[in-house]
Amino acid sequence: MKPLVLHAGLQKTGTSGIQLMLNGAGPALARAGHVYPALPDGAGGAVGAGPFRHNCIAGSFADYPSEFARLCPEALQDLRKTLLRSESVPILSAEEFSRQRDFGPLGAFLEGFAVHVVLYLRPQDRFAEALYNQRNKILLRRRSERLLDPDLGRAAGLHRFLAEEGYGRILDAQGLVQRIEEGLRPARLTLRLYTPEALRGGDACRDFLDVVGVPEQGVTLPGHATNRNVANRHFAHIRRTLRARGPEAAQALVDALAARLEAGDDLSGSHALLRRDDRARLLGVYRSGNRALERRFGLSPIGTTPRHILPAPAAPQVRAAGAGGA
Repeated sequence: MKPLVLHAGLQKTGTSGIQLMLNGAGPALARAGHVYPALPDGAGGAVGAGPFRHNCIAGSFADYPSEFARLCPEALQDLRKTLLRSESVPILSAEEFSRQRDFGPLGAFLEGFAVHVVLYLRPQDRFAEALYNQRNKILLRRRSERLLDPDLGRAAGLHRFLAEEGYGRILDAQGLVQRIEEGLRPARLTLRLYTPEALRGGDACRDFLDVVGVPEQGVTLPGHATNRNVANRHFAHIRRTLRARGPEAAQALVDALAARLEAGDDLSGSHALLRRDDRARLLGVYRSGNRALERRFGLSPIGTTPRHILPAPAAPQVRAAGAGGA
């Protein structure tokens, strides 16, 4: 069977950086017998010609609300034929793959391929915070009035977001693995834990190259995070302004922050929200499934959150240890 690598995300696990790296690594990939395939001409619109183009493939099978264009049946068939004829091993990469409820239709598209699924997992507490922060950053770019929320950038707002968006299904790593295995029947499944201490060189791009067997020589790695967060202090500033000066002043602050973001200012920083007891409760929901995956795939403990990203307890004699970010 024709080998194929399917990098299925998750969201907020360095996927954008990996895609940018793959998009610019054509010669190095070719030397290693791999290819990051283009879409058929005209397919996928503007996204279809860029580094994140495979989200249009995932979007074509989406059984969830997706913002990416669907490829027409003819374009999908052209792509399938191209992948089968390729002398190199295709690498498909899109975080949107991980959002599927049913992988059966994608599995039918990939029939005839020996699929190697690569999936990066993130501890559920940090994953939830990253998803919420990403949503808030998108709202900031849009200058959305939805940012005028009294719970913006607070744990209560995060929990409401998870419930409204149905993210419990994606946070359930064991359930996701089961759906992948049932729908795709992969020849190989590699799970990696997206934490600095678990990744090769502390970097998702280096780790991915190692997983798929592509030498780093000749590959340009992104110099910094390609999808930076927006520090929660900015959202807290919006919340305080709303409470103290009203919605007009808060919206003016939203507009000013959005302009800074558009200008390329670095607004990143800590986006940790959950306190220790909140983290323990959230991780407790998924503890059994996490431990099953740890045993099966030889992962480091998924639910272990380094002390340095936990809000320090009130007792003055206790001090947070370590440095760096999630």
